[in-house]
Amino acid sequence: MATVDAGLIERLLVEGAVDWLAASWIYSETSQAGPARPEDRRVMAIGAVAYLMYRGLAVPGDVTREGFSRWGSSTNESFERILREWHAIPFGEERPGDVVWLDLTDEGAALAREAIARHDTRTGGVERREPPAARYPMMRLQIVSSVAALSDVEYQRRVWVNREWPVEEHYDDAQQSIEWLLENTQALEEPESLVGIMLFPDEVLPMSALAARLVPLVEDIGMVESTVFIADPRWAGVVEAAARVRAAMERNGGFPLPPRGLAPVPPTRPS
Repeated sequence: MATVDAGLIERLLVEGAVDWLAASWIYSETSQAGPARPEDRRVMAIGAVAYLMYRGLAVPGDVTREGFSRWGSSTNESFERILREWHAIPFGEERPGDVVWLDLTDEGAALAREAIARHDTRTGGVERREPPAARYPMMRLQIVSSVAALSDVEYQRRVWVNREWPVEEHYDDAQQSIEWLLENTQALEEPESLVGIMLFPDEVLPMSALAARLVPLVEDIGMVESTVFIADPRWAGVVEAAARVRAAMERNGGFPLPPRGLAPVPPTRPS
């Protein structure tokens, strides 16, 4: 088997410890490994999938409303299916849910824990402290709302792009959600500092994963219009990472939101 990028594999294992791995997210991760051309990034992404599967570190399947559903085919048959379906998608146009999802095996999860213990110094052991509640629940609500907006492509299209305001005097765009997480709080840059204040310990790792997608994008293109963010090929990785943060926060009683976030679908478009 061809040599794969060790850093890429480790990042996939760490992310896989938080949630299932989407093919589109694996593709987006190859941007940190060097190749610039979409065709080269696809080769690297497929190689990483092959490595995880044939080393027994992950299994392929689909994600349904009931959770992860493993394919019943052999490794060879599954990989042939992945190749066939992936090559049917134009280069660089992978979307969440396309081709395959991967779920770590016990062996993969063990390697992920080793990697986290080696490199994740940002949490500083806070995952072992269990605060009874967030000290500032309304600020936590703002974080949940911002994360929900970042995780919802339909909301982004309807509100950020088409300006279909859910209520009068409502305004929202990508900049507002990003600024709340990046500037108004330390949710992205130092999530561990908010444990017991606005975040819970098991939300630190997924929030750090969101920061790894979003912060470099903002540093690269700046605080631009929502349409520019959405059009960037790296945005799909931001959406997926935000969805994992949202799920973690809602599991912890973090103000569960409807599928389209705090803002309901308006009956008519305000004039």
